[in-house]
Amino acid sequence: MSAPEQTGPRSLADAELEALRRFLCEHVESLEELAVLAALRARRAAGPVELEAVVRATELPTPSVEEALARLTKAGLALQVGDAVRAFTFVERDGDYGRLLEGAIAEYARNPLQVMAFMTRNAIERVRGAARRRFGESLRGVEPKK
Repeated sequence: MSAPEQTGPRSLADAELEALRRFLCEHVESLEELAVLAALRARRAAGPVELEAVVRATELPTPSVEEALARLTKAGLALQVGDAVRAFTFVERDGDYGRLLEGAIAEYARNPLQVMAFMTRNAIERVRGAARRRFGESLRGVEPKK
């Protein structure tokens, strides 16, 4: 008897899902950031992308795109080009970064709830980590970082 033919979207293996979760935890803090990265990566061959074009491509509110771009620029994942016209480029990285980003974008298209669950879990872990650090600092009498 042959295996049943799989219909519907392909499910990622456990190892691939864990790699996706780690990638999102290390590089992407919000769905807005993932959407902005996807828009910049898709247009990387065309050169810098103006803020308004990113807003149109992502269909997100301008303030959300600006926040995502600020975080991505600070993290070195995007680069602002020019001051008069706010334009941004995707920063290529060595190693598996591009492949993992493509995987995250594809998985979000296939299974957005899975990616949202990862993002939520990662956000909770960041808050827990910050709380543990703050608690540890308070026990040592260290002033919190601002």
